[in-house]
Amino acid sequence: MKHKNGFAGFGLLLIFSFLQAGWIQQHSGTYSLNDIEFPPNNIYTGFACGAHSFLLRTPDGGGSWDPVQVDSSGDFHAMTFPVNDTTGYITCDSGNVLITNDGGWNWIKSNVRASNDLYGIHFPNSNYSGYVVGTAGLVKKTRDGGFDWEDASLTSLIDLFDVYFLGEEKGWVIGDSGAIFYTRDGGGSWERQTTNVTARLLGIYFIDENNGWVVGSAKTCLKTTDAGGTWQTVNIPLPGNIELNSVTFPTGTDTGFICGTLGRIAKTTDGGATWETSNYLYNFFDIEFPQDNLTGWTCGLNEVIFKTTDGGSVWIGENNSDSKGMRNTFSCEPNPFRTNTVIKSACPLNGNTILKVYDCSGKLVRNLTLSKNGIVVWNGQDVNNRRVNPGVYLLEFKTKEGISQRAKIAVLN
Repeated sequence: MKHKNGFAGFGLLLIFSFLQAGWIQQHSGTYSLNDIEFPPNNIYTGFACGAHSFLLRTPDGGGSWDPVQVDSSGDFHAMTFPVNDTTGYITCDSGNVLITNDGGWNWIKSNVRASNDLYGIHFPNSNYSGYVVGTAGLVKKTRDGGFDWEDASLTSLIDLFDVYFLGEEKGWVIGDSGAIFYTRDGGGSWERQTTNVTARLLGIYFIDENNGWVVGSAKTCLKTTDAGGTWQTVNIPLPGNIELNSVTFPTGTDTGFICGTLGRIAKTTDGGATWETSNYLYNFFDIEFPQDNLTGWTCGLNEVIFKTTDGGSVWIGENNSDSKGMRNTFSCEPNPFRTNTVIKSACPLNGNTILKVYDCSGKLVRNLTLSKNGIVVWNGQDVNNRRVNPGVYLLEFKTKEGISQRAKIAVLN
């Protein structure tokens, strides 16, 4: 979705409806982003991939997202950087896997010796041994970093959408018609586990060899505590018959996150006994917390990327489609801030340029006067010299050419 330029009315309210619930939109455009990936314990270098061979890269934790030129391989469905920010993989249409060994700047194509579309990928412990799954029950595994692929397919022709392995031998694949298959021998044989659901299963995550989660269509959420010997249905308090697309428990504790269509994000801090939910305006397809339970990203339809920095309760972020390209012309340091922040502009200014500060309801909080050098210090106070409430504020001023410049800034307690 492209944001409108005006601040008044629905446009402003829409911007802040994203911010109040703990997530901040970082990017929007025209393609669907199917997966977002930050290497383990890395919250700076990340990637998002999607339809029409579309790939984005951020070097600064989402401050900017830049397209990466990649040879067309149809749609990009899933991505992984298993152990570092150097080696990564993308699953594509027509049996293709893209591989990078230089941090995502260059990608080479490997075919798994099949023409099936590939949806899920997992490299459990290294850059070398991993699995991909796709249509018609296809499972392929590699032992050499994706250059050669062995067949480990099901006897069933059911479409598969995700895969999760604990080491090279024990793993699960999920797909249509409530299907969960389990292997003890690296895909040499598979057994179907009982789920008592018929929904399309789309996302899987295992905390350890016994405790795992699966989500899917029709608001399906399943939990196991015995390696899938039994799967219990978990009720997520979300309205509508929505798809739940991705689930993660970042630190292997009781804190977990789920995202889905119609902008749904759910969080538990007690192992799924209770859930807090948020509602946005986009379909989300993947959710990622690379380091802890605090800093995470979710992505989806229209290239949207949202970020949270403390688990979705208090947000911080920058850079959406309104502010894209202004990173070098309008800065706030520090951001967020508690006492004072220095606001700078490198744009040509009229004399006595006024910087307007708006709160999340669209109300003008204060006018600040930029110096001839484009600098002003804000102490977090309103027009009556009272401390403003913690939250997100929108800054706006006009350049000498009459072009509006805008940025978001966060005030902390």
